[in-house]
Amino acid sequence: MPSHSNCFSVSFCKEIVRFEFAHSQNEKFLTLKCPPGIKTTRARWHFRVATATPARKKYGPTLLRYDKRRSTLSVRHGNLYFLTLNLKTRKGTVKVSKSPRIFFWLVKAVFYAIGLKKRCLFFHGATLAKNERCAYLFLGHSGMGKTTLCRHAKEKWHVFSDELGIIVPRKNEFYAHESPFFRPFTSRKGLSSASIQKIFILSKGKKRNAWKTIGKERSLERLMPYLFFPFNAPEFIPERLATLRALSQHLTIKDLRLFSFPNFLRALERGEP
Repeated sequence: MPSHSNCFSVSFCKEIVRFEFAHSQNEKFLTLKCPPGIKTTRARWHFRVATATPARKKYGPTLLRYDKRRSTLSVRHGNLYFLTLNLKTRKGTVKVSKSPRIFFWLVKAVFYAIGLKKRCLFFHGATLAKNERCAYLFLGHSGMGKTTLCRHAKEKWHVFSDELGIIVPRKNEFYAHESPFFRPFTSRKGLSSASIQKIFILSKGKKRNAWKTIGKERSLERLMPYLFFPFNAPEFIPERLATLRALSQHLTIKDLRLFSFPNFLRALERGEP
């Protein structure tokens, strides 16, 4: 069994994921390369990590295979890593090469795989939360103001992410979760998930802030460009589209033209948009 110093745990969607490194020489590599995490033994997902011999060609397409009969998920990203996960037992194994950013890629692969199990929707967007019952998702391509909005909001709002929006369906509601990646801001502590109230699709305004509600008949079409599938997984696409359709009908979606970020945040606190 690995010693405690060879284990590392991180939190995702209120569940703990634990990585156990098979060899002691991985300890220094882990300490230097891993992102900040939560050290705890109360893990529901367990992965054993072994070092593979690095190949000449490390990069390549991400390939996913899902064995429905065995509930086994296999993910390969070139020769960077090879991951297998049993969705029933919540246990998996990972073989990794010694690339400088391998732990970052590994954690992304693990969380995306768990996201498939939890029916997560991943969006290119920023998430701000006021409290556990009030969060807003801002969708937009690069340069539309997501990071600037989060920079202005970080003092009074919980900034879950300025780049990756994670939405999880729960009963008749949709919850935004804090992203384990893309954390340029020091977010306020104590909140990791919140119920989504509205979704805004960002564009740049010329003279003033303006917003307009998108009709339900067009909401699915407007959300599609900002949704991304982490792996090439055709088996999971119908389920994701069904979840996205439910999201588009359940929540209010608005076009937002942003000109003054502080003025918009004050209006958002008053509940105007």
